[in-house]
Amino acid sequence: MPVAECPVYDVDLYADDVLRQPYRHYRALRDLGAAVWLPRSGLYAVGRFEDVRAALRNSGLFSSAEGVAANDHVNEMSRGTTLASDAPLHDRLRAIIAAPLLPRALDEIGPEIRAEARRLVEDLVSRGRFDAVTDLAQHLPLTIVSKLVGLEEYGRGSMLRWASATFNVLGAMNDRACAAMADVQEMRHYLGGSAIRGRLRPGSWGDRIFAAADRGEIEPERCPVLMRDYLGPSLDTTIFATANLILLFGKYPD
Repeated sequence: MPVAECPVYDVDLYADDVLRQPYRHYRALRDLGAAVWLPRSGLYAVGRFEDVRAALRNSGLFSSAEGVAANDHVNEMSRGTTLASDAPLHDRLRAIIAAPLLPRALDEIGPEIRAEARRLVEDLVSRGRFDAVTDLAQHLPLTIVSKLVGLEEYGRGSMLRWASATFNVLGAMNDRACAAMADVQEMRHYLGGSAIRGRLRPGSWGDRIFAAADRGEIEPERCPVLMRDYLGPSLDTTIFATANLILLFGKYPD
């Protein structure tokens, strides 16, 4: 139940029409107050930058350990992951997956990424016309990330679908989330299978996770969970940013 006199916004933020045009709803939440009760979801929304930053920095009050999804089912199955944990467990897990993302490590793979980007741009320019989402925004992160993580071709072909499903199940358990659960279960089965380590390219990010378990830095059963941390965050955010960049260049060429 909402706190007395807390502002209320009676809109389903996970409905298709809201997701397609969300910005007026974001503005409405910010205008209503620091915290707003969402009766359709049984959740509070915190929408102002300073308040969000303060909440993210205060895990004692705003804990992630019980899950960060808008439904109990996914919260139950995700406890103890990097996303759904607090310090000190969160810090230990994050240190493992962050190792190949530190500046020195990125400097080593920078030339390879830039070379792939040049090849992609030269190809697109030679075509004259291309789809900014599928041909540009999706291609580069998918190509680079799948190689760095070390997934074989089957995994690479499924990564976009898995990443999308990972985000969809974090919302309300509506038809979209229920449909995405099948893809999430497929991803968990694939990454958690006994053969996954043998499928990884030696020296890849995924292989390094298993090596950390060999050294006793993490529990072996957490390896598939940590591999999932490289999928959604490394794909969707980059794809959306690149696609919006091209869209804005088209709208505001000056």
